[in-house]
This record gives sequence, structure tokens and C-alpha cells, in this order.
Amino acid sequence: MPKLPNGERVEENESSVFTLPDESAGESKPSIPYIINPRRWLALAFVAVLALFAAIWFAAPAQLPVAAYKLALVLVAGLAGHLFDCVVFPYAVPSSYLYEDWRAAPEEDREGDADFPVACGCEGLFMAATFRKAAIVAVFVLGVCLGL
Repeated sequence: MPKLPNGERVEENESSVFTLPDESAGESKPSIPYIINPRRWLALAFVAVLALFAAIWFAAPAQLPVAAYKLALVLVAGLAGHLFDCVVFPYAVPSSYLYEDWRAAPEEDREGDADFPVACGCEGLFMAATFRKAAIVAVFVLGVCLGL
């Protein structure tokens, strides 16, 4: 029986080389570690933006309004791209290809599985809708950034 780096033994079977720890023994771990929680990343990004603005204010105080204006333009471009995608493709939003409506339980956490699984047979459509939305937002943001 092979050992994991933390000393736990794992069972080998035909379908998988490694098995998950036994959840009945209380060994379950959170699916997303605390350090990479999306809410924590949002707070860290906000702190980083404030630190960059403080550095601009220290180095060149006259450029602070220009930097704030450019940041606002990029944010407005991203929002405009998202709204454009919603208006042009109202029935092809990525969430319409999910198995269940994600708004019914937005904080749902399924251990060992996707929180909001894609409906069977719609995986390609889901990926296409996601890439389409990302491409439209990127085009809007690049258009504004290159126009500055």
C-alpha cells in the first residue's frame, strides 16, 4: 500500500490509484483553502490598488487624477462589455447551461464535486458561452485601453 507525503496510507483499486480520506472519521478538509478564498482575493486586490495609488501620490501627486480616470475607464469598459453580452445574447448566458439554478443556493458547497455542475451534454455550449463572454469583455477593455 503506497503512502502519501503526510504518512497516510491509501488503497489501490481498479478505478483510481488514490482514494480520498474517510469523511466518517472527521478527516474532511475544506474544498478551497482559506488563503485562496475569492472574497479574500477581492480584499487583497483592493488593498493592492490602494497601495499603488499611495505610491503614485508619493511619486507624482499630479498624476493621481489621471490614474484614477484611467482605472475608472477600464472598469466602465468591463461593465459595458458585460452588459453588451447580456443584451446581444440574452438566452445564451453561461448559467443557463447549469444542471440546477445557482441562485437557489448560492453558497452551496459540494465536497468533491462542482458546486454548480453543468447539465449533461451541454459542456461544449457552456464553454463556448463562457469564452464568448470573456472575449467580448476583453475586446471592450482593450478597445478603451488602446484608445487612451
